[in-house]
Amino acid sequence: MTTPATPPMPERPGIAEVSPRAGLDVRVVVSSPDRIGPASERILRALDRAVAKGRMTTEERTGAAGRLRFAVDPAELADRQLVVEAVVEELDTERRVFKALDAAVTDPAAVRMGERGAAGAEDVDRGMTLGRGHPMGPLALLDMIGIDTVTAVARSMRENSDDLVDEAPPLLFRVVEDGRLGRKAGRGFFRYDGTAS
Repeated sequence: MTTPATPPMPERPGIAEVSPRAGLDVRVVVSSPDRIGPASERILRALDRAVAKGRMTTEERTGAAGRLRFAVDPAELADRQLVVEAVVEELDTERRVFKALDAAVTDPAAVRMGERGAAGAEDVDRGMTLGRGHPMGPLALLDMIGIDTVTAVARSMRENSDDLVDEAPPLLFRVVEDGRLGRKAGRGFFRYDGTAS
């Protein structure tokens, strides 16, 4: 799970905060070396507030902080399952970021396996957690982020890229049309009684 972040992040919990709390390895790529310190401090302050409010323990905070890594080079994202961009809404900037991400990210999209009937949601996620050592499967991760959010990002990438960017798998759009937006809707690729949708 990755969250490249160029603009200042909001004070409310964001993906770069909640994802390491959920046990995910997060890499935050910023636009320049002088942005690493402020980005890191903002997320760590948010974790400290969660401890102060009793929402997590000191040990959980230490674990979450240890799962965060900051960088400037998009090549650091090469093995990521999912990249969430958070850059200013300027077309040239977005195109530059999407082009860099397209060149850097190499991990295949697991959604297409489900779309082709090659594997069920549980099988895909079990394969990635047991076979690749990921702390959370990619489909459970999509449910956590929100499938509508992911499809909106994918659509924006395709519309704003100078290069050919693959369309998001049609399965994602069908799932959104069905109202299966993920955890926030109680159902996405999984129902939240632990069974596959």
